[in-house]
Amino acid sequence: MPFAIKDANLTANSVTVSLQTDGKAWKDLGKGLPTDSAFRFEIPAIATKIAKIKVTAVDNAGNIGEVVSVEGFEIQTVVADDVIEIK
Repeated sequence: MPFAIKDANLTANSVTVSLQTDGKAWKDLGKGLPTDSAFRFEIPAIATKIAKIKVTAVDNAGNIGEVVSVEGFEIQTVVADDVIEIK
């Protein structure tokens, strides 16, 4: 899920990426992240159809910007066996 953070006065290493898997609580996946590089993380083994990502950043004036993924996504913990029966 690519995203870009833009602000003329971003505070260095002020990005936090969080994951929500239950529709309520957020779990930080990374804090103090650079504002100008990719962040990769391991998908947790929590089966859900309502996962969301939140990204926050701070500028030098102390303003906090936040964005939450509009559409949730599904995390699958098992591979479904698609069986086709031919008669």
